[in-house]
Order: sequence, then structure tokens, then C-alpha cells
Amino acid sequence: MSVTIRAHTRRAMRDIRKASHETLIDLGQEIRGVAMGLVPVDTGNLRDNINFDVDGITLAVFTTTGYGGFVELGTSRMAAQPYLTPGVMAAWKAIFGKAFGK
Repeated sequence: MSVTIRAHTRRAMRDIRKASHETLIDLGQEIRGVAMGLVPVDTGNLRDNINFDVDGITLAVFTTTGYGGFVELGTSRMAAQPYLTPGVMAAWKAIFGKAFGK
């Protein structure tokens, strides 16, 4: 009698990285979509410059306007008008709620 044991660790880790990458892309797209719908629009510049990037296991959602943070968090002269934070909350529920049947 013989027993053969095969390690599939490399393939399993590759599959996990691929699934994680795909989930982060889905999450980034969802956050971006929700944020674009919530952001206050004057010229549309801020809305049109909401982006995301996935690098390894890191998802970054950002704007390239230079003033997106002021709109999100407010200033001493302007009330906060959050659009990214609600986008993250909604996307988290949309993506991970599916995984847990909610």
C-alpha cells in the first residue's frame, strides 16, 4: 500500500490572490459608482476624477482634483459633504453582503 500526498499550495495561493484581486476591483468599482452618485456637482470635475487602483491586496480610492478631501471632510468655512465614506459603506454591504447571503 502506498499513499501519495501532493501539495497544491502554490496553485491555491495563486487562486486566492486572483480571487482577492477580482474582489478588490469589484469593490473599487462599486465605491466609485456610489461616490459618483453622491458627490456634489458644480462643474463635474470632482465627480469625473474619482478613481481607484488595486495594487496587490491594497485598494485605493481617490480623486485627482486636489480638493476632494476638502469636500469629503469639510473646512472651517465649508461643511463636510461626504461622498467617499458613504460609498465605501454601501459598497461593503453590496459586495460582502452577497457573500454572506444578506
